[in-house]
Amino acid sequence: MLKTTLNRQNRKAAVLGVLLCAAAPLPAWADGVVNVGIDYQRLTNGFGEWNGLYVRGSAWQRPQTVFNYELVSAKRFGDQGTFGSLGIQHTFNSVWYGTVTAGAGASTFIFPRWTADATVSRKWLPRGQLVTTVGAGTTRATDGHRDVHGLLSAAWYASDKWVFEAGWRPNHSDPGAVRSGSAFAAATWGREGRQYWIVRHDVGREAYQLIGDNTALVDFPSRSTSLAWRKWWSARCGTHVQVEHYGNPNYERNGVQFAAFCNH
Repeated sequence: MLKTTLNRQNRKAAVLGVLLCAAAPLPAWADGVVNVGIDYQRLTNGFGEWNGLYVRGSAWQRPQTVFNYELVSAKRFGDQGTFGSLGIQHTFNSVWYGTVTAGAGASTFIFPRWTADATVSRKWLPRGQLVTTVGAGTTRATDGHRDVHGLLSAAWYASDKWVFEAGWRPNHSDPGAVRSGSAFAAATWGREGRQYWIVRHDVGREAYQLIGDNTALVDFPSRSTSLAWRKWWSARCGTHVQVEHYGNPNYERNGVQFAAFCNH
């Protein structure tokens, strides 16, 4: 079943990737990059499988202002839905930049009704190799739950090949005033335009997770580990592969993502 599903989705992604790269030379209003991918996850304890398709990318006319976008169609816990978001990243000067992102979903329960986030980042040290970020956001779920979350993170560009990042995401959920949060650490090795590897680990607690219409897991620990490989096969186009393991007391989840990308 896994092989059949992946083969079917790989054919879809391959067709989309070919169309993507073929269209890239056409005149465009902005520079940028487009990623078209598939996602497959297998869950334990009878929770079934997840699968989906996504388009993610960025575009800009000026380097100071970058537009980021995402469109996801997925099936999870037996529910089918779509989610889309649009974000703007603006560079104010040589050391300060910020982002604003808003999104909305259409599903019975797997995607939020809407989300909104904002971050502010600052570069430090003589070459700007240390970047700190502060952020906040809010989410409204389909069952009425509301989340307010924050972000504190730091990224250190140790060399032309190594980047290390760590951060903390506090969260407050209502109704019930449930506090939760997670910490993460990541390392990236490689060079843009050639290839790079990213390993990341997250650990913490989740306030709630909807697994059915009006059914949720509440206040539980969770963890996840992922490994990603992004490879350029030409000057403009390449592939992105990611494997991930997630676990909580109720189920384990193992999955893979595959995407084709092209610069335009």
